[in-house]
Amino acid sequence: MRAFAATFDGKLRRQHDPAADQPYRYSMTGGQKRLSRAAALLRDVLASQAADAATVAHALAVDVATIDAFVSGQKPMPLDAQNSLATFVIDKTPELARDGHRLRAQVSAAQDYEDGRTATHHVWPRWR
Repeated sequence: MRAFAATFDGKLRRQHDPAADQPYRYSMTGGQKRLSRAAALLRDVLASQAADAATVAHALAVDVATIDAFVSGQKPMPLDAQNSLATFVIDKTPELARDGHRLRAQVSAAQDYEDGRTATHHVWPRWR
């Protein structure tokens, strides 16, 4: 986005707004933050009436207030809680088992990256 500012001679010139160059932090659906895969799956589990918040909180080893923070996106879910959620969903809610397997694969990849088992490079690979 560009704004205009007056110069010393009274003419208008364009002034660059650095905030306009920021990457999108919100989804394209009305400016709301997009939930993580784990938070969306947790929301779907609670909405499906397959388990109540207390049961899910016990499975994730957290309290119910933390479950509410996860669902609202106020607090990121740790990887061990995501793995527990994936196992819970696969075991208890067959209609969401596919999403549970996706979350488990994502958690596995994130743990591999954190443990250094994923190869990362300091330079871009050269083309031949």
